[in-house]
Amino acid sequence: MNKLQILDLEENALVELPDWFDQLHRLRVVNLENNSSLTRLHPHVASLHAFSCKRCDRITEPPSAVCQGGFEDIRQYYNDLKEGSVDIVLSTIVLIGRKEAG
Repeated sequence: MNKLQILDLEENALVELPDWFDQLHRLRVVNLENNSSLTRLHPHVASLHAFSCKRCDRITEPPSAVCQGGFEDIRQYYNDLKEGSVDIVLSTIVLIGRKEAG
């Protein structure tokens, strides 16, 4: 599979991409759409030319806010993580009061 350039895994029951995913050095395009069980992406997606994960609503790594930003935000997240410049802070926010009060 060292010549594989396009990988279409649409509509599978993937939970995460396999560890050997980063060994696909010539891989340029990956389609993971409609993998509703997918919870984690692989850092190797940052090196792809194109990547799609629409309707993969259970992804927790990277955080959902990053995934909502699209492929470029996902790429930037993994590049920043590799460089050690990503700080992730988890917090709980409770709003008490009238509607639309801030």
